[in-house]
Amino acid sequence: MVLGVWGVLTMLGMLLGYLGRPHAVGPDGIRVRHGSEIDLCLPWDDIASVERRRHALSGAPALSLTGHGDDQVLNQVVQDGTDILVTLERPTRLRLPQGDITVSAVRMSVDEPAAFLDAVRTHIP
Repeated sequence: MVLGVWGVLTMLGMLLGYLGRPHAVGPDGIRVRHGSEIDLCLPWDDIASVERRRHALSGAPALSLTGHGDDQVLNQVVQDGTDILVTLERPTRLRLPQGDITVSAVRMSVDEPAAFLDAVRTHIP
């Protein structure tokens, strides 16, 4: 019984972490968040474009890399896919808990892609 309660509390905590820390668009740039350990800031000066582009990644982990070298893409996957593609001006170093990576783009899943893009348009045309 104790293990069952512990499991439910752990899953509830993970769910609240995702709900309480969504991606954000603000004056400093786009914040890409995943759970409690990932919080990346992509400044507007580093962003070339942001577009709605569905990309299927069947069986991919929630956070994964695709591509090689300086052409890598960081994927924040929900339900086997992503909704938004953020293309960067140049290969950019990002700090993850597993170590630093260099990426040329970030794909992410957002709850409301249209509202996310509307918020982005207030900062870049």
